[in-house]
Amino acid sequence: MSERRTIPAGVIAVVAEELGSAFGHTKIDSTFRIAGAEGEPPQGNRVDKITGWLSWTNKVPTAVPLDVLGEAISGYMEGDEPG
Repeated sequence: MSERRTIPAGVIAVVAEELGSAFGHTKIDSTFRIAGAEGEPPQGNRVDKITGWLSWTNKVPTAVPLDVLGEAISGYMEGDEPG
């Protein structure tokens, strides 16, 4: 069985800054729900919220963190999202 891969802290920081400047709170929550993030939305400013979603995803044993990350940033990276 292959080792479960988590999202590196540096990647979390960059993604949080980028998406935090492009998305509002509601969009952040819906994006991460659609991407498969589990749990309640984190509290805090937009960067803290995204950092919380990704950090929590790393800790959930049943999650596939890189899949959640990929899904969460796909629209932004493809230019479908503002930013």
